[in-house]
Amino acid sequence: MLKSILRKVLGKASLQFEELCTVLCDAEGIINSRPLTYLSEDNEDLVALTPAMFLQDVKEIGVPDIDQIDAKRMNKRFFYRQKLCQDLRKRFRIEYLGHLREFSKICNESTIKEGDIVLIGDSNVKRINWPLGRVIKLYLGKDKKVRLVEIQTKSGSFLRPIQRLFPLEISQSDKSAVPRPPKSDPLSTMIPDGAPTSSDSPAVPDVNPNVNVCSRRRSRYGRLLKPSALLDSFI
Repeated sequence: MLKSILRKVLGKASLQFEELCTVLCDAEGIINSRPLTYLSEDNEDLVALTPAMFLQDVKEIGVPDIDQIDAKRMNKRFFYRQKLCQDLRKRFRIEYLGHLREFSKICNESTIKEGDIVLIGDSNVKRINWPLGRVIKLYLGKDKKVRLVEIQTKSGSFLRPIQRLFPLEISQSDKSAVPRPPKSDPLSTMIPDGAPTSSDSPAVPDVNPNVNVCSRRRSRYGRLLKPSALLDSFI
């Protein structure tokens, strides 16, 4: 998603480091502004929850003048921020955790695997206070289906039925399925499209196998790089 935004904004432009950081911050703000809950078309409804509400406490930029701040205004602002946190916590418990509970009903019990992080349901505790646990072992019933799960929490491990567990949206298997990019040479990432590489240049026979590796490094245009004695004097 981030790459698609950068392709649309940058195109084939080449930016400096500070300019690239600015564009990345703007793209990060766009991604964090995506709604987590249902986006209503009615203007009188509440604004949908976004990740930016949890990451940024205050959206205003800048610091007010210290001469304009007094004890009364600071207390009023403090209570206002407390009210916003309580409202956000309440909406998160009602809307997002409610959707998460419906999501667990849609998912089959076979989707829970060892290593997944789940919410442990309790009828005597509010959903916002449900503890998190890690699945460490699955127990099959007579019908060869998972009926009982051993959960590891901060207070210890215990058994819970599958009906009292509510998996999160991302499981451990989804995280392991994400391919990791291979480690590449830093010089190879700087080679522009259509430029000749070291593989296109004629091969140079190794005269002395004990030559230092730094003396045989090549530039992005295929030329041999030699270490500079002037730079070594400053190290």
